Amino acid sequence: MIKYARYSVVLFMLFMGFSAVAAKLDGKVLSIDKSPVEGAIISVVLEGRDFSAITAEDGSFSLELPSGRGYIRVVAAGFYRQEYPINQKLNLEEIVLVPLVSPHYSGAAYFPNYNLSRDDKSTSTQSVEKKDFGKHFSIDQAIQDKVPGLYIHRKSGMPGEGAYLNLRGIHSVVADNTPLIVINGIPLLGNQELSATIRAYSRNIMFGYSTDDIRSITLLKGADASVYGSLGSNGVLLIETEQATSDNLETRISFSGQYGLSWPGRSLPVLNVSQYKNYLREIGMTRYDMITALYTDYPFLQNEENYYSYLFNNTTDWRGLVQNRAFITDNTFRVEGGDEIAKYNISFGYTSEGGVLGQTASDRYHTLINSNIMVSRNVDIFTNVGLAYISSSLQEQGMNAPTNAILSSYFAMPMLSPYMKEPNNNVLDRYATYNGWNVNNNPTHPYDNVSNPLAIVNTINASDNIYDANIRLGLNYRANSYLSFTGLLNIYYNYTEESIFIPGVTDKAIIPQYYNAGLNTVRKGIVENLTNYYGLSSTYRRTFRDIHQLRAEAGLRYVGRKLEYDLASGYNTANDYYETLGAVTDDRDIQGDNQEWKWLNYHLHTDYIYHNLLKTSVNVALDGSSVSGTDAARFGLFPSLGLTFMAANTGLLPSFVDLFNIAAEVGRTGNSRFSSNYAKNYYQNSNFFNLGTITRSNVPNTALEWEKKDQLDLGLDLGLLDNKLGLQFNYFLSRSFDLLIAREISSVYGSTQYYDNVGEIAGRGYELGLRLNPIVTKQVDWVIGAGIAHAGSKIKALGNNPELSIGFKEFNGDDALILMKEGEAPYQFYGYQTQGIYVSTEEAREAGLRNIYGEPYKAGDVRFVDQNGDNQINAKDKVLLGTAAPDFFGSFYTSLRYRRITLSAEFGYSVGNMAYNAVRRNLESMDYFYNQSQAVLNRWQIEGQPAALPRAAYGDPSGNNLFSDRWLEDASYLKLRNLSLSYRFNNLLGVLRSGSIFVAAENLYTWTNYLGSDPEFSYSYSDYMQGFDYAKVSLPLSVKLGFNLNF
Repeated sequence: MIKYARYSVVLFMLFMGFSAVAAKLDGKVLSIDKSPVEGAIISVVLEGRDFSAITAEDGSFSLELPSGRGYIRVVAAGFYRQEYPINQKLNLEEIVLVPLVSPHYSGAAYFPNYNLSRDDKSTSTQSVEKKDFGKHFSIDQAIQDKVPGLYIHRKSGMPGEGAYLNLRGIHSVVADNTPLIVINGIPLLGNQELSATIRAYSRNIMFGYSTDDIRSITLLKGADASVYGSLGSNGVLLIETEQATSDNLETRISFSGQYGLSWPGRSLPVLNVSQYKNYLREIGMTRYDMITALYTDYPFLQNEENYYSYLFNNTTDWRGLVQNRAFITDNTFRVEGGDEIAKYNISFGYTSEGGVLGQTASDRYHTLINSNIMVSRNVDIFTNVGLAYISSSLQEQGMNAPTNAILSSYFAMPMLSPYMKEPNNNVLDRYATYNGWNVNNNPTHPYDNVSNPLAIVNTINASDNIYDANIRLGLNYRANSYLSFTGLLNIYYNYTEESIFIPGVTDKAIIPQYYNAGLNTVRKGIVENLTNYYGLSSTYRRTFRDIHQLRAEAGLRYVGRKLEYDLASGYNTANDYYETLGAVTDDRDIQGDNQEWKWLNYHLHTDYIYHNLLKTSVNVALDGSSVSGTDAARFGLFPSLGLTFMAANTGLLPSFVDLFNIAAEVGRTGNSRFSSNYAKNYYQNSNFFNLGTITRSNVPNTALEWEKKDQLDLGLDLGLLDNKLGLQFNYFLSRSFDLLIAREISSVYGSTQYYDNVGEIAGRGYELGLRLNPIVTKQVDWVIGAGIAHAGSKIKALGNNPELSIGFKEFNGDDALILMKEGEAPYQFYGYQTQGIYVSTEEAREAGLRNIYGEPYKAGDVRFVDQNGDNQINAKDKVLLGTAAPDFFGSFYTSLRYRRITLSAEFGYSVGNMAYNAVRRNLESMDYFYNQSQAVLNRWQIEGQPAALPRAAYGDPSGNNLFSDRWLEDASYLKLRNLSLSYRFNNLLGVLRSGSIFVAAENLYTWTNYLGSDPEFSYSYSDYMQGFDYAKVSLPLSVKLGFNLNF
């Protein structure tokens, strides 16, 4: 609001009005801590004439103005600008500006070719600026919990994995569901697929960028996303990097560095030696007929010295061996400078993320070179060259225990040694073989062997090397003061090499692969991604009659992408020193995939603002995409309309109301982020015992189109008490339709899949953000805030099937199911309900139920719910059990500054999200001889015993371990994500202009009832895999010491 010391006349009332008398405006410009702002420029535009003044040392100014209509703009270095209409009594004393350094506050929205103030932007568009990124290495961590409605879950603690991103729920079944990422106006179409070379690994989409090189991140949730047409239905994440903007003749040099350690997250406790022996005796007698035979195969169960005692007299902490603390660091050196003619901004960086799982790390070397050269008064050329090289040492994750050190460390017998031993207990420097403890060459039953966990982390050689280049060339032409043109050319090239070698010929420490026929394994993969971008746009900004503001941007853009993936694998080289594909002798296999995707977009965005009171936004995009079939429309129209009423500028609200924007938006977006092959014939190769074949992959749908989404947004943006209290609220309704569904068809067509636009999903939800600055003085500044969001989705149509199921047999034979059913939320867990344990034979007999094998249940078995009352537990008794999507999620934070010291804390939470704990299922199944978790100490053992877990029975003869609600948990959590303490300084030793030093901790503590290692995980970018705890590395706790130095 505008505040003045005195007034003489009424200039303008709401919307219309006039005065014939000149006015003298006297006032002050202050910061929110009430300190004066010197040098602020006060600009007044009245009746086509410009008037201006500059504030004095005490922040005061004075202006003589004629009568008329217009607006006032206040600009000051280090503050967000403010703009108001002249349509109210000028009877207030102060103009209060918000400093750019205010924590957790953004007074602007940043777009590729322009910026908007908080007053002017859409209420559904929100920005996060560099000052609020925190001390993070990756971009996804930097914005986690910063924008209400943007759900970010880190995938694992494996270096370089990144996070799963989702905005406003599920919008698609087949196409990508993550927000579109746009860097400096260029869509980034990274590879989101799981690696086919290294199990359960997928690289961070934004791996090539350092947070030190990012200036701002803006999220388009509503109507503004329509300008991206068939790429905008999942929202758009606009990332703006540092640019060459300095015209300071003095070269500026800065350096930032962070150095710290990461510690492993928590693990599930397993049985110790004595507990494991008791368990093995009990389950052994469900497999062996005679205890003497059990003792012959497992002599350590006799608890007496024998010839084999040296093999079993250890107490090994397997998880402690395969996990340890790791060093992490992030460094950026920057040089910037220039003059009015030529500007530059160059950064060089090195990041090393050590993994807490043995022999894992990711090293990134990157540079970003920016330049801007003024060719003439109207023309300038700018370039951005981003180069990155990433080299990573990795490990396999997921449910394949023989090569996953996490699972193997749980399963391994605690009395075994990781190294070979001699009968005299002399320890050798060779890893113990997986079957070296098998004392009986002819056991009664085969041994349940486990790979040596320490050998897994130290001898499996898994790595990826990434070469990444992103080159942008642009030209700006300013025709006049209100019209400009921009041309862009961008080339993005990414080349990724992945490889893994699993030994087993020379050192037999790892269980053979490929049905025990592959003693050692070689896999190598290459991913090549080339994306070209061409764009031309014009920007028009003009004010008519001082009260009509028009902003328009129109343009066209083209994206062409080629993605090629090649994988080669084989088994059995002569020995473990030959790690090349040329040396394999068995089951050589070569697979590949080649996709081309094209997108053409014509777009128009216009904002019309009347007297800073009413804003109308219109967006129109005309899209063409290669995903559409030959019989489908080649182009689609994606319009949107938004209305915003700036109530605070009417002058009718109390003086403490600084901002009161009410908005309504409606728009259509689309989704063409899926394979172009679905609408045409394509073939794929397959391998059958070294015989290469080519098979038809699908039946093309020549009428296939992109998916579509209609959305309504209602929003409120409120600022009170000199913007010390802020509130942002959005409510949305959406309808995603023409969704791709893979329909089943007869195999006589040569394929069982046929993609069609027959799906529909409805969504609704809300987002609320609150920020309070209760204390703000020169000495003390305290900010607190919170955010909450809910995004609900419901399936309305699935084509000719009322429900679709997704199975997971490829994950070590897992019988888990996900069900898509009309009228329900997407991706529901589907399995059996249970009601405890039969504690006695009589209780099991009275129930009268038979298990899936047709046998009566026994005492100690799980009591399954017979849903249809037929006294038989089978697939007909499966029901929906919940979803991994949270009921609501959000964050809260606080920042307290005293003089130059700042203490900050950030918390994140998620409520109501279910998780399938597959790791716990393996550790509580009690159906094999592997080690189990401490929870099995509360298993049923004797008649009439109340117990939490069923009886131990080898092979699970009653089906107690079927996929059921036993393995689903409430994974709600509250996390202390970040805690930091910093000290800033100026003019140190005559060398440093400014800087800061800090200590920070991440993932410090988690409050949760989830029994797994960490409730925050994500197997991949796939939506249907969310909530599957498939033995990935848990998130580590990190502590870092760092500094920022400006020379």
